[in-house]
Amino acid sequence: MLLADNAALFSVYLRQGNNFVLYTHAGEMFTHRHKQRLAENGVTEVWLKESQRHAYTAHVEQHLGNVLADDSLPAEARAGALYGIASDALQDVFAQHGAGALPADTARRARQLVEHIISFLKVPNGITALGRFIAHDYHSWTHSLNTTFYTLGILQSYGLPDESMAHIGLGAMLHDIGKAEIPSSILLKPGPLTASERQCINTHPLMGVARLAQTELPQTTLNCILFHHEKLDGSGYPSGIGGTAIPLAVRAVTVADIYDALASERPYAAARPPFAVLQLMRGEMADELDMDVFKNFVLMLSNAGLTKT
Repeated sequence: MLLADNAALFSVYLRQGNNFVLYTHAGEMFTHRHKQRLAENGVTEVWLKESQRHAYTAHVEQHLGNVLADDSLPAEARAGALYGIASDALQDVFAQHGAGALPADTARRARQLVEHIISFLKVPNGITALGRFIAHDYHSWTHSLNTTFYTLGILQSYGLPDESMAHIGLGAMLHDIGKAEIPSSILLKPGPLTASERQCINTHPLMGVARLAQTELPQTTLNCILFHHEKLDGSGYPSGIGGTAIPLAVRAVTVADIYDALASERPYAAARPPFAVLQLMRGEMADELDMDVFKNFVLMLSNAGLTKT
């Protein structure tokens, strides 16, 4: 992840036993010769100061496109960089609890990450490599990231143009942004919710769209945020729409959202094995979900080797 001929704003250290030895200073040009010396000495990893983590994250995010396009790097290494950077970026977004409107530069950052994901999913075995990093400990940001990967993976088979995929991916990435306005005492409650608490949770699609009201976003993106809890049988919220009134993009986000939530360890529910989740969705939610989208999702997971029991 260290790019040659780049003056990074963090220091690089080598580990020798229990000690760390400075290799390059922050602001010093990291050259091809530096990388060559590391390779000649069999060095496969370097170390950074925890206090300079943000500078490193910014460095990788800035050059992420080059990293993902570098075929000399194993797909798994590139997937790890993508997942780590996107997760950190979304954690920053969801940390803005009660911050009101989402800043335009934050939305642009999310859009750029979506474009990187779309590009990487075209790499052979890209979704398989990403699958190895998908975390199921359920944080708002990791759940949103997983939902984005799954949604875009589903829609690859529909032949949509990249621009449409970017709009949908951004909607998937921000689909739960309204939860930043819900009190943590409700979001992280380990037991059953009361009726009033459930009502509060159910406002998050509307709260999400409200946070984005001052940000110029495509209608497709806003639809994914507003309608991702609607169901084909009309029993969802906040509008109770159903059938073909629910756009394809939203139906894909819904399938991805439900799967990742049920497969994740949440404060109020244990994670279920992937195959058990798929059985539940197929058996008990068939009237609520688009089964064509669901079948494409199962096929995508199967091809990526992500449906182990």
